[in-house]
Amino acid sequence: MSSNTMLQKTLLILISFSVVTWMIFIISQNFTKLWSALSLSISVHYWNNSTKYLFPKTSLIP
Repeated sequence: MSSNTMLQKTLLILISFSVVTWMIFIISQNFTKLWSALSLSISVHYWNNSTKYLFPKTSLIP
């Protein structure tokens, strides 16, 4: 194996590790914001589905 390909593989591994570490750091910093947004979207989705059945748009009286 030539030293050029070895250097390329080493740089690829180093850059990949750096990107993954950076992504984990960013996600951990914003985890509470992400979780609250996810929780809100689930509750809004549940509310929209439950109101569809409680208050149908079509009239029940012909």
